[in-house]
Amino acid sequence: MQWSRVIGIVHHSALHERGRLQKIKLAAGETQKIKLPMTPIPAALKIISIPDKARVYVNNEPRGQTPLELADLAPGKYRVRVEMDGYDPDARDVELARGSRKSEEFRLTSNVGKLELITEPDRVTVLLDGKKIGETKAKADATTNISDPLPVDAIPAGEHELRLVRKGYVEIKQKIQVEQGKTLPLNVKLTRRFVPDCLVVTIHGAEFRGMLDAASDDAIRLETAPGVMSTIPVKDVKYQRVIREDGSLE
Repeated sequence: MQWSRVIGIVHHSALHERGRLQKIKLAAGETQKIKLPMTPIPAALKIISIPDKARVYVNNEPRGQTPLELADLAPGKYRVRVEMDGYDPDARDVELARGSRKSEEFRLTSNVGKLELITEPDRVTVLLDGKKIGETKAKADATTNISDPLPVDAIPAGEHELRLVRKGYVEIKQKIQVEQGKTLPLNVKLTRRFVPDCLVVTIHGAEFRGMLDAASDDAIRLETAPGVMSTIPVKDVKYQRVIREDGSLE
């Protein structure tokens, strides 16, 4: 603020205060002190980030997301920090002069990588560090049992445990190394487990145990040994039972 000394030589005078005209009345020879508050001209700051929608902190206080415009800032030095999940934070000091308008751009560096997974067969449940992140899908043409690529984004750089699970197949656990800013392509083939799940007994006394492959009105097709298929005509079937995982019959 500023003090002014006014000596009255007229009966009426005027002073400006904060852009307004302030009238005063003085007697001849009278002296008055006038208190005039001085308001600094504010500054403005625009904060941009690549990518956008990053969190902005000014002097450690949250102020919003980029792109962000801050007006009516007092002149001075500010510490501006920009953060976003999957990227290294960035911070700098910004000096604002009276009435200045500044724009600061922050280019954030990704600190994550990606995984692109293909499995054989498809419909494999995928877990990363114990957390389910998806399931591989069959290709649209479905000419093979190889899956479409399953993209997994925003994986922190470093070592992770990948677990692949599908009923009837040997579970796979393996370590993967994800690099910052890179995509890891991975093709994994699961080994089929031979676990009989079906019992068929014929009217002739023959017994077939195996994995049910297909059934129609005419025949039942079983895989009775790894890679060995047996077809039993329905007219010859005495009964068919489901074999539980513990080996008992339903």
